[in-house]
Amino acid sequence: MELRIKKMNVSLYTTIMIAGQIVCQLAFCLLACVAVSGWQMNWGLLFLGMIISLLPGIYQLYVGTVAIADYNTICTENREDYDKESYSYLVVVLLSLVTLGIYEVYWFYKYGNLLKDLGREKRIDIREGGRTYLFMVLIPRIVGICLMLLTILFGGLMINSALGLQGSAAVSSGIGMFICYFLCLIASIVAWVMYCLAWAKWMRNLQRIAVAGQIGQGPSMGNIRILTGQYRDVVLPVHDGEEIILGRDEKKCHLIFSNDKISRMHCGIRYVGSMDHYLVTDYSLNGTFMQGGMRLTRYQPTVCPRGSMLQMGDSMEAFMLL
Repeated sequence: MELRIKKMNVSLYTTIMIAGQIVCQLAFCLLACVAVSGWQMNWGLLFLGMIISLLPGIYQLYVGTVAIADYNTICTENREDYDKESYSYLVVVLLSLVTLGIYEVYWFYKYGNLLKDLGREKRIDIREGGRTYLFMVLIPRIVGICLMLLTILFGGLMINSALGLQGSAAVSSGIGMFICYFLCLIASIVAWVMYCLAWAKWMRNLQRIAVAGQIGQGPSMGNIRILTGQYRDVVLPVHDGEEIILGRDEKKCHLIFSNDKISRMHCGIRYVGSMDHYLVTDYSLNGTFMQGGMRLTRYQPTVCPRGSMLQMGDSMEAFMLL
C-alpha cells in the first residue's frame, strides 16, 4: 500500500494552515463587526464568517487523517505489538473536545515518543520526543487560557463601568474592551500556530520513516543515505539496474523534496551491480555536485563509486552512495 505521507508537502501544509488561520480569523472578526453594526444583527454575514473560520480546521482534519492512517500502516508492517497504533484522527479530535484538549496533549506526548522509537529501529536520528511536542502544544494553551480568563474578567468590568458612562469615558471603556478581545484573538492564533508546527514536525519525522527502507545487502544492492536536509538519515535501497529519481515532481520522483532550490526532476541514481558502482545523472538547471565542488554534466551519466557524496544545487540536501 502506497503511503500518502511520502508525497505530502509539509512546508506547504504549514504555510496554508498558519496563513489561512490568520486570514480566516480576521475575516470572521470583520464580518462579525459588520453583522452587529448599528445593533442590527445580520445573521447571514455572521454565519458566513463562522464558515470561513472553520476552513483551516477542515483541511487539518484531512491532513491528520492521512498522517495517522499512514502511521498505523507503518506500525503494523514493522512491529509485532499492534497496541502502538493510534485512534483515527477524528476520534482523537472528539476525545480532545470531550476532555477539553487534555487527550490531544497526551496524544502528542505518547506518539511523539513512539515515533522516536520507530525511527531508532530504522536507524533514523529523530531528536524530537514527547517532551518537545508537550512543550509546543501545552504551553501556548496554558497562556491562551490565562489570557482568555483575564479578557473575560477585564471585559466584564469594562461592560459594567461602560453602562454608567457617557461621552469620552464610554469611548475609552470601549477601547479597553477591544484591547481585551484583541489579546484573546492573538492568544488563540499563537496556540493554533504552535499546534500546526507540532503537527508539521511530527509529520516530517513520519515522512522520513515512511521513505526509509531496509539497508540492502550483497553485490546486487546499493543504498542511498540522505545526509542532511528534509530526509536526514533516511536510507533508500537501490536494486541492480533500478534508477531512483530525486526531485519535487510527485509523479516522476521516488523521493519528493519541498525545497524550492531542488528542481522538479533533479537527478537520477542507478546502481550497476556487475561493476559495483553507481551512475548519477543530473537533470536539473541548478546542478548536482560531487564532494569538492565538481558539477556533473547535465544529462550525462557519471560513474560514482561507493562512498561518493553529492549535493543537489546550492540547497542543504546532500546524500552518500553506500
